[in-house]
Amino acid sequence: MTRDAQRLPLTDFGSPNLQNAYQLVIAAESSALDAVDRMDCRVVGYLMINLYKSRSILGDAPLTQIVQQVTSTDYGDTIIYKVGKYYRQNLIHAFRTTGPLPRPPSPQSFRNLQEMIQDAMSTSTSNHRTLQNRALIRDNFRCMITGEYDETTYNILEKSDPSSADQIQSTVATNYCHIIGETTIQRIQRTRREGDTNILTLFGLTSLVDRVIQPGGINDLSNILTLRPELHLMFNHLKLWFEGTETPNEYNICVSNEKSLRAFQVARRRIQFRVNNIDYINSEQQRLLLPLPDPKLLAIHAICAKVAHLSGAAEHFDLIDREREEGTVLEEDGSSAALLDELLSGLVLRR
Repeated sequence: MTRDAQRLPLTDFGSPNLQNAYQLVIAAESSALDAVDRMDCRVVGYLMINLYKSRSILGDAPLTQIVQQVTSTDYGDTIIYKVGKYYRQNLIHAFRTTGPLPRPPSPQSFRNLQEMIQDAMSTSTSNHRTLQNRALIRDNFRCMITGEYDETTYNILEKSDPSSADQIQSTVATNYCHIIGETTIQRIQRTRREGDTNILTLFGLTSLVDRVIQPGGINDLSNILTLRPELHLMFNHLKLWFEGTETPNEYNICVSNEKSLRAFQVARRRIQFRVNNIDYINSEQQRLLLPLPDPKLLAIHAICAKVAHLSGAAEHFDLIDREREEGTVLEEDGSSAALLDELLSGLVLRR
């Protein structure tokens, strides 16, 4: 279907139950009569593969849920196509963000960095400026991928401590990036109001859902990254993700197109997230206000990104976006059925 899509590989799950379910998906992929059904089979298969690899972070519940859905009826291939479509529309697409980035807050005038830090750590409000400043404080005032120094913070430093500013090699505009964004949170809240169970709860991640949907939960720093705008967009579009290693808070930087990072001169493809050590921030403030990005949230985002590209769903979403933005007329012959299906499902999301 697309240049990125890959046929499901032979995989050993080490469990007869998992292996039998996966074989059903392989068979459905081979017998699919159209590209969309084939893509949705691959969504199921690649979800199984990546959830199996992520058991140490996410547990067994997500994979068990998919296996039960695949094997719970006698409808054969049809149920697998439906399961794949369900996860493509309600999980992967929900983690994919399109549209422009939020406007950055206007900078405040501080005499020095200590004044900015104390302001961010002492205020009880959680507005955009405070959120961005706390993320910068935690992340040593730098883009978490490139290591470039935030230019607004640099301007404060240059006025108060020119000698330290001279040691900084490069600066860039940065902003805070949600791992789970507002539209995804709104969808979770809507399904709860309607009495339905959202996917993350089905995956056994109820405590995670409860935390991010509570008032202000979306703006907890465990759901925030500091990135330069171009990398923020790539992360939102599932073109960049962080794949955890066996070391806590250590990640490999992964992209769908290796050339996309060349312009940013990313020297390291493995990074360790750490909280910036500032003497006058006590350990209780650090624990409450400066948590590191949540490994489970990053793992779910990474799985969605990998499955989107391996299954061909990423390019499918791009096509839907182009048709919508160009105002494509829905044709009577059914050639616009994919677009109509996405629009009726309310799945062309922006946040």
